[in-house]
Amino acid sequence: MEDETLRGAFKDWEKLSASKEKQLAYEARVKEVMDAYSAKREAKLYAEEQLEKGIKIGEEKGKREITLSIAKKLIQKGNDTETILELTDLTG
Repeated sequence: MEDETLRGAFKDWEKLSASKEKQLAYEARVKEVMDAYSAKREAKLYAEEQLEKGIKIGEEKGKREITLSIAKKLIQKGNDTETILELTDLTG
């Protein structure tokens, strides 16, 4: 082999393969590391999803508050209920 890194990896694998106990310990450690990485990644994705959900809820709440504020002003200006519902897309 010409690639020194690859050659080193194969030598390390041969050393680990020499003992079934060492091989099992190595595989258990690899699994542990991969599980930890997966759990961390999953937690990050969940947090991002929850943040997006929270932002969406906040935006919807803000839009509703603005719509209600406009409806109140229209009431104060003397507009009838039907017109206010039509202009604001509120339901009666």
